[in-house]
Amino acid sequence: MYDDGLLERDNGHQAGLSFEEADRRFPELRERLKPHQPYPGGESDIAFRARAEIVWQTILERTPPNDCIAIVAHGGIISRLFQCFLQLPLPSNAIVQSDDTGIHLWRIEDGDRWIVFANRTEHLVDVQ
Repeated sequence: MYDDGLLERDNGHQAGLSFEEADRRFPELRERLKPHQPYPGGESDIAFRARAEIVWQTILERTPPNDCIAIVAHGGIISRLFQCFLQLPLPSNAIVQSDDTGIHLWRIEDGDRWIVFANRTEHLVDVQ
C-alpha cells in the first residue's frame, strides 16, 4: 500500500538542488532551522514529525497483533518513525542512521518496544 505520509521531508524550494546550489540560493539556511521553522516553500521539522506520528499511529491501528509489516521509505522519514516507535518527545534531536537500502527490525511485544537491529547493510556486500 502506498502512503503519501511516508514521503521524505518537504524541503520546498531546495528540492532537486545540489547542496552547493541550495547553499548559494538560500544562504540564510546555513544555520540550523529551529524545529518550528519550515524550509522556504516546505515543512518544518515539527510538521514532518507530526506527519510521521500520523502514519505510525495508523500503522499501529491497522496492523493485527503478531503481524509483520515492511515499510520502504527514505532515511529522514525512517528516522522520524524511529522517534515515534521509541515515543520520544516532539521535537527530538535523536537521529537514526539509515544508509541506502539499510534494513531495520523493530518488534512490539506486550507493550514493550524492541530494536532488534538497525541499519543492516550486509545484503550489499559483493558475494562473488
